[in-house]
Amino acid sequence: MREKKSLKSLDKLVSSLEFLNFEQGKKRCMNDEEFYLELVKEFAEESKLKTLQENYQRQDWPQYRMNVHTIKSSAAYIGAEELSQQARLLENAAKEGNQAYLVAKHIEFTQYYQKVLQGIKDFLAEIESAGA
Repeated sequence: MREKKSLKSLDKLVSSLEFLNFEQGKKRCMNDEEFYLELVKEFAEESKLKTLQENYQRQDWPQYRMNVHTIKSSAAYIGAEELSQQARLLENAAKEGNQAYLVAKHIEFTQYYQKVLQGIKDFLAEIESAGA
């Protein structure tokens, strides 16, 4: 019974969270759907948003680069391809010392990151309340 609920939950995840490439994420998890959901949950719970904002405000570009690298890798792993791509561009800009790019794109990136995190959290809360 739990497996059927899990599959139904994942179908809903695929349709409600357009920013996740479910097939890619699931593939990276050896097609284990429960493990994939655990990783998605962990991604949302271990947000780097606050730390990234602090790095940006202090203009601590080496730490900013390290944190955006973490976001890039984690996002790619769960199939959040657009978020990963945006993080990659910020990581490269930090590596190259391109502060103008960081300043121009930071707010857009953090807003999108926040949207992804909130979408995942909302979905997980819905699944939990449904008892799946």
